[in-house]
Amino acid sequence: MQKISIITVNFNNRNGLLATIKSVLRQTYKNIEYIIIDGGSTDGSIDIISDYQKSGKFAKFTRFYSCSEHDGGIYYGMNKGVVQSTGDYCLFLNSGDYFCDDKVLNKVFGNNNYSEDLIIGRQKHITRFGFSHSRHFYLDLINKYFFFADTFPHQCTFIRKSMLEKTKGYHTDYKIVSDWIFWYEAVVDYDAIISITDIHIAIQQPNGVSSNFDKCIHETNDYLMRRNAKISETDMLNIRHSISLAMSYNIATRSTLGRILVKIATLLNK
Repeated sequence: MQKISIITVNFNNRNGLLATIKSVLRQTYKNIEYIIIDGGSTDGSIDIISDYQKSGKFAKFTRFYSCSEHDGGIYYGMNKGVVQSTGDYCLFLNSGDYFCDDKVLNKVFGNNNYSEDLIIGRQKHITRFGFSHSRHFYLDLINKYFFFADTFPHQCTFIRKSMLEKTKGYHTDYKIVSDWIFWYEAVVDYDAIISITDIHIAIQQPNGVSSNFDKCIHETNDYLMRRNAKISETDMLNIRHSISLAMSYNIATRSTLGRILVKIATLLNK
């Protein structure tokens, strides 16, 4: 049975942390290492961790570790969690995120012994209006250009510890897109081997760190232009827009209903 390290990074999100802890504790999988990295919260988050630890509830885990100290932000916390992890795979389930059900880890790992670098599941995303939706990733679309228009959900992607060590973790010179940079480098620079499952892994609430769209675009453009220095920011935006449209069309036309809707949209726009 493979060991799974679940890493929760938190800063002043007491209620979100409580929901995440409860969700992890409800998992029926028997080989879980749970790591909580707190960034020096002052809202009672530390008291929640302490109360659960004193009650003995964390004893169900193969290993539990927590710390609380000021740092430079979420990616510093994620890197600290990676250093502490001893599992075969790591999953970042940060405060406010939670599993879709109590048997998620059993569904993914119960009858499987994975060797891939990334195992990507499905994410349920709760919009600000209370609706939920999820999506499937297509292996044949995942290449360098995929990341010009898209990314993977951290809450739903199990990362082999050896891949985290190869990439040396997360960049700390960006505020909100270092998770996207990690995926880009894992796939493009380190040829990550990927497995995709249709199992729903986690639920993400709105207004996460990466919900500031304009800042995300600015930071990802900055990174891509560093790697492609001859491309201007305007050209980069045009390239990314074109790739996004092409990917949307490719995905939409994979089903009969999708092909019909595309034809209707084409006719309406003539």
